[in-house]
Amino acid sequence: MPVTLLYGTNRLPPNLVWFGDFTAIAHTEKQEGGKGGGGGGSNTTYTYTASFLHALCEGPIHSVRRGWVNKEVLSDPATKFQLLNGALDQSPWSHLVGHHPDEALAYSETACLGTVGYELGNNASMPNHNFEVVGLLPLSPAATPVPTGFQRTPSPRLEIRSTIRHRKKAAHRACFTNRQSRLG
Repeated sequence: MPVTLLYGTNRLPPNLVWFGDFTAIAHTEKQEGGKGGGGGGSNTTYTYTASFLHALCEGPIHSVRRGWVNKEVLSDPATKFQLLNGALDQSPWSHLVGHHPDEALAYSETACLGTVGYELGNNASMPNHNFEVVGLLPLSPAATPVPTGFQRTPSPRLEIRSTIRHRKKAAHRACFTNRQSRLG
């Protein structure tokens, strides 16, 4: 599974890493009989709930500002989702530990959002989610305060990864340029 490397603040589509506790809830309405003594019937519809865990990006992150469910804005994701910020020593999601201990993975260094009993409405499929995620290395220092204990300078791990990616791209460009000069 590809994991996004986040710098600054970005809108990200998450990866679904765990899904469970799917529940169908029946809603039965009794209908009265019509004229002429016909018997009444009943109509049953269903609504659905589920619990799931989304992986956002490589952590740790600072926060999740807002979310989108399909095209509807969710201004405070903390009301529906529990944030695991992706620390190196991150514990597994508490819902999995308590209810599905055999499936409780820590997803170390991966920022995640989990929700229990998420209302899917009368559609059994999951809606599309996107989240505005604030990384630990914001592009605008004044826009996002750095939490206590974190530094604004990149860690050596992030610097090495960025350097490797930059060199791979530069090598690819050089190879492409050499190929074009030989052809033309």
